[in-house]
Amino acid sequence: MKINSINSVVGLNQTNNRHEYLPAFKTVPKQFNKELLIILDGYGIKKGGAKNPFDVARMPFYKSLIHNSYGDTLFRPIEASGSFVGLPAKLAGSSEVGHNNLGAGRMIPQDLMVIDNAIKDRTFHVNKAFKDCMDHVRNNNSTLHLMTLLSDGYVHSSTEHLHELIKMASSRCIPDLKVHAFLDGRDCLEGTAVDFVARTNKVLEDCGYEKIASFIGMKYPMDRSRNWEKTGVAYNLLVNGKADYQAEKFEDIFEKLHTFKNEPGKFLEKDMPPVILSGFKPIQDNDGVIFTNYRNDRTRQLTDAITQLECSAPFLNEQRRLQNLNFVCMTEYDPSYHLPVAFPAQVHSNTLTQVLNDQKYNPWIAAETEKQAHVTFFFDGKKHVRFSDTSYFFPSSDHQKLHPAMEAPTLRDLIMSWMDNKKSKAMVVNFANPDMIGHDNNFQKGVKTLNFLDRVLFRIVDTARENKIATIITADHGNIEDMTHGGHTSNPVPFIAVLPGFERFIQSGKVFLDDAKDAAINRVAPSFLDLLKGAEKPDVMYDSMIKTNGMK
Repeated sequence: MKINSINSVVGLNQTNNRHEYLPAFKTVPKQFNKELLIILDGYGIKKGGAKNPFDVARMPFYKSLIHNSYGDTLFRPIEASGSFVGLPAKLAGSSEVGHNNLGAGRMIPQDLMVIDNAIKDRTFHVNKAFKDCMDHVRNNNSTLHLMTLLSDGYVHSSTEHLHELIKMASSRCIPDLKVHAFLDGRDCLEGTAVDFVARTNKVLEDCGYEKIASFIGMKYPMDRSRNWEKTGVAYNLLVNGKADYQAEKFEDIFEKLHTFKNEPGKFLEKDMPPVILSGFKPIQDNDGVIFTNYRNDRTRQLTDAITQLECSAPFLNEQRRLQNLNFVCMTEYDPSYHLPVAFPAQVHSNTLTQVLNDQKYNPWIAAETEKQAHVTFFFDGKKHVRFSDTSYFFPSSDHQKLHPAMEAPTLRDLIMSWMDNKKSKAMVVNFANPDMIGHDNNFQKGVKTLNFLDRVLFRIVDTARENKIATIITADHGNIEDMTHGGHTSNPVPFIAVLPGFERFIQSGKVFLDDAKDAAINRVAPSFLDLLKGAEKPDVMYDSMIKTNGMK
């Protein structure tokens, strides 16, 4: 028997759990001098379904892992969505949420839940940052601008938060309010902008305000790759009132510009050019601005450009900067901004990298730049830190050529170098391919991505086995396994532990995985620490997934 239990969600035959009848279990003795954690970003588990590239991809090595063909592997699906990771029930996870839980080793309530709860208990309406901004607008007889990703994808924002701010502004007698919408189509279904706009316009109308004043695809205002040209397009719309199109009604211009597929002269929602609608006003001196996005990695460049005099974006050269602006960040985008924050960061310590750093394992942290913030800021408890005895590697993402390999070969070679490094005993690496290609929503690319990653994993794990290095493979959320919409999913993700030298213990059932139904990605960090020789797991972390009933 190759493995004692496999969940039927992957379409394999279940066998009886060997440990169902056993007494209390212990954690596995820390036997590994070196250990690797691989995070396959956006790599969920789903059997069948429409546009599932796993059904077509060959992936012989991945299949050998889940079948335990080598005898040294434990596998089971674990949760990465909803209440398991601090989100509302059944809501799909995200890279931010996933890495926050992966690094913490326990469930962390997310910003969405914190803000939702503030709406429920009415503390939202007495939030000091919001009140001060609205008082500023009223005292200066100016305009309140609400900037938002208009989406119910819940990765970056929530329409409920926007609507609540509109109602709050009305209750506080703010006379002039403008909503500037950033269109999604990435974390929600393409074409749903029409519904989000209609619902928002109804709230605006009920509160006595004009309809949405402008819109633009999210790729411009929410760029995070330091592509200042894109940020400049959004800045020129919001501050200088420059747009490619003007129209009276959203519906008419959207129908003219929008496409569900590549058509000349038309655009997906995320790529929409800037459009000015009836009643538009640019952001001016003395105005108030509330940026309602709570996820901070895609808010910084635009916030930098509007508020930070030191911002070096080329498009700002010789431009007059705004004066006496009250700009509210929904969450803490960057502590160096010194801007009002409506919901301060929920920071936490004793994260995996911190523990590895402080206990002198000299960890290496690696990801291509697309996921740099996720293996640092989010993984480290929403703290802007660089640990002194940790090494960081971030090869640049090529956003112009989104191909299946992306920067995986560079990261693979980096892992090979780490295996030969005598000083570092632990490494965490993120492969962005499944998530980025999943968002691209190209099925053939998805198949090629999985086949390519399978070869990458084989090279890495095969070498790790030769060197007696333990490897844990997991993911932060689902995506690529369901390419019907290009967004995240609530499907489970894999937990794979490759433990060279443990073959006879796994074969006999003395080493196994906890079969708890609520096991989630926040148990990855404690599992990692419980395998590493000499490592001490913080009390705040959950217990390890890997158990023993008498290993000697």
